[in-house]
Amino acid sequence: MNSVSQFYLVGALVAFAIFPATGFAQEFPFDLEIPHIGADSYDANISTPDDVIGHRIGNRHTIPSQVVDYFEQIASESDRVVVREHARSHEGRRLVHAVVTSPANHENLELIRAANIRLSEDPQSVPDSYFEDGKLVIYLGYSVHGNEASGTEAAVLTLFHLAAARGGDIDSMLDQMVIIVDPMLNPDGRDRFTDWVNRNRGQVHTTDSQDREHNEPWPGGRTNHYFFDLNRDWLPAVHPESQGRLEVFHSWRPQVHTDVHEMGGDATYFFQPGIPSRTHHLTPVENQTLTAEIATYHAKILEEIGSLYYTGESFDDFYYGKASAYPDANGAVGILFEQASSRALESETDRGTLHYAFTVRNQFLTSVSTLQASFEMRERLLRFQREYYASASDFSKEIGVDGYLIDVTHAYARSHHFVKLLKLHRINANTLTRNVTVDGHTFQQNDALFIPADQGQARLLRSIMETPTAFADSIFYDVSTWNLPFAFNISFKEFKGDKSRVAGDMVSDDWFARGEVIGASDYAYVIPWRGYYATKATAELMRAGFAPRIIKAEYSIVAAGETRQIPRGSILLPLQGSGLDAEEALRIINETVRDNNLIAYGVESGLTKQGPDLGTGTSASIPEPRVAIITGSGTSAYNAGETWHLLTVRMGLPVSLIDAQGLSSVDLGKYSVVIYAGGSTGSAVDPEPVKEWVRDGGTLITLSSGTDWAIAHEFAESSRHSLDVDSLVSAYSYGDLSLARGAKRLAGATLMTRVDTTHPVAYGLSESLPVFRTSSTFYDVLDVPGSTVAKYAAKPVLSGYVPDELDGTIEDKLAIATSRLGRGRVVMFADNPNFRGYWFGTNMALLNAIMLHRAI
Repeated sequence: MNSVSQFYLVGALVAFAIFPATGFAQEFPFDLEIPHIGADSYDANISTPDDVIGHRIGNRHTIPSQVVDYFEQIASESDRVVVREHARSHEGRRLVHAVVTSPANHENLELIRAANIRLSEDPQSVPDSYFEDGKLVIYLGYSVHGNEASGTEAAVLTLFHLAAARGGDIDSMLDQMVIIVDPMLNPDGRDRFTDWVNRNRGQVHTTDSQDREHNEPWPGGRTNHYFFDLNRDWLPAVHPESQGRLEVFHSWRPQVHTDVHEMGGDATYFFQPGIPSRTHHLTPVENQTLTAEIATYHAKILEEIGSLYYTGESFDDFYYGKASAYPDANGAVGILFEQASSRALESETDRGTLHYAFTVRNQFLTSVSTLQASFEMRERLLRFQREYYASASDFSKEIGVDGYLIDVTHAYARSHHFVKLLKLHRINANTLTRNVTVDGHTFQQNDALFIPADQGQARLLRSIMETPTAFADSIFYDVSTWNLPFAFNISFKEFKGDKSRVAGDMVSDDWFARGEVIGASDYAYVIPWRGYYATKATAELMRAGFAPRIIKAEYSIVAAGETRQIPRGSILLPLQGSGLDAEEALRIINETVRDNNLIAYGVESGLTKQGPDLGTGTSASIPEPRVAIITGSGTSAYNAGETWHLLTVRMGLPVSLIDAQGLSSVDLGKYSVVIYAGGSTGSAVDPEPVKEWVRDGGTLITLSSGTDWAIAHEFAESSRHSLDVDSLVSAYSYGDLSLARGAKRLAGATLMTRVDTTHPVAYGLSESLPVFRTSSTFYDVLDVPGSTVAKYAAKPVLSGYVPDELDGTIEDKLAIATSRLGRGRVVMFADNPNFRGYWFGTNMALLNAIMLHRAI
């Protein structure tokens, strides 16, 4: 056996510990060598994982319910531990966390929490004397990607260690710290993964990479139920897992937060700091200094067992929507850990055989080193958080912005979601006391908000409002920008001046409630297609018995004695044929528009004051769409899942997921709309059965790379343009080639489009629509009159990194287009309108394409 294999190979697992067993009440319950980690013994009255779960950690993949069972068992046995539930996943699984500290601290836990919150809420009131005995809060978070499973196993061992350890530093550590152990950030993904590997492993496991255990099927266990990457959901907070986690985070406001992951099996072990030039510019230098000092503790403990590791490479600290960077924008130190993954119980790598238990041990030991570092650096970490928030006011002065004005006109539902998201991140918004004009844009008092720049979360607020286009580094591990008003398609301006003249009260949820019925009618009602939830409301009204029609022209009616201007694309709800009397119809419509924040008008006559009458032959019926999404191997789980979530969770529409590999045997005639959200390979979807279905009258909607597929297979005629990266980097040396290629990548930027608002796909949208783009491939507009819904504007870059070589090449390229094929329709989005589930502005266009497909 060579020396590398001897280092990496676990071999036959035997119960053993480096520290002697003499005098121990029980041994540490793990099969690999564990160095001395600050405990002289372990209390035999505390159950081991073996006792509760039924297997030794590292010898089998522990399923989510077993993790919860163990945490609750320990809470019942230890006066150091309480376990709380903070969320339920989409599949109903419990997300729990343990709060671990000394028994004395538990008796005063709420006082300790309140004192810790003062560091961020009222830092000037915290005297230096607080740091002599102030309790540090540390949040240990594990396995946000469900198939990066070793982290959760390490969490189980960490809880045992904290609950059962006796002697050494443990009592002092628990006296000085409150430790939150969050073992399983994605239980649905973990369940999908652990079920697969455990079911496909024989009594004698194999390292064969072609074995089923080593090859989980689409979509894999990385994502949650709706195929979202929850590690990108810290800022958008679309999912209950993230919302619950954020509530825990902000109720405690830790000084240290860990984020435990896995990476490719041929790697070693990574911990931050990451690449220095790729740290967000709003992150204080001291944050990285503290991270680097904590790193020395990880290095020391890994060297004791001979594990290789690295820092300063591969990973950045830029996007604040990730678990390792979000704490950096909240006065804490976030730390990313990446362990080479065995995925299965044992796998072959270029370093030899890698066993699951080996990966678990590294993750457990760096949890221990994080605790030790935090304990010994407690005062510095507490001071850092106080100073971070104490300097927030000075920071807001340095950027020269006193606040942000938000125009919510005709965007009440989207704006409400936006403000609720701000509140989740502890960012305050206020009403206006007067009309305010900035750069020619007047923000009306009753239709606008003010977000003060000078508040505790000033830096985080700045990161979601700024529009950077120049960067210190041109390579990004994730996106380069995340301006939220662009995502919600809400107009905003920076405000410079005396905020006391414009800022009113804190905005309440009731302020956004603008839904109402104006006027009663025994003939018909009209709903302008302006609100975000128009699709949801229309579907609900269909189920109540109405047969809605869409009127494609502008017109005016009389309602409640006044003339009302109705925009193009309004919904007409005749009472005739609904089976409802006037009173019941009014009740249903009133309830629906209030729930969905829409306006409905009870018309006094079918004769309009201007424009076509209500019985116009240019109106179109709106049948309830029958939607299928093409999924499965080769398709993008992220894009498909984001669309699935939008339709079924947010809009309440039923959706069928059909498999790309078997389309020829699927009865596509059951569906009126089929969505192909893109994929990794153009050949994943057979175009012929889809083409035949479209020609017979179906509506195909393609997103992102799905549009590339549609154009390649001649669903519509367009030319494709992309950067010739090979020629652009041909002069670079081998050593610089990777960085040069990375600099030519469009790294998640926001571009402006110009919209034809007379097109049904654009009803309810403004003439300018920000879109999020992650690709440098562009398409010419179609040579068909009326086919262009949106195209990129002149000088389109609003925010984010775009390679210089694309300058001047994007204007007038296709953003959204429609085409006819036989009796059917094709709607193509060059970008993903549902990016990470929070692009409320662009996914309105997708909803229009689905609900109004018959009107296109």
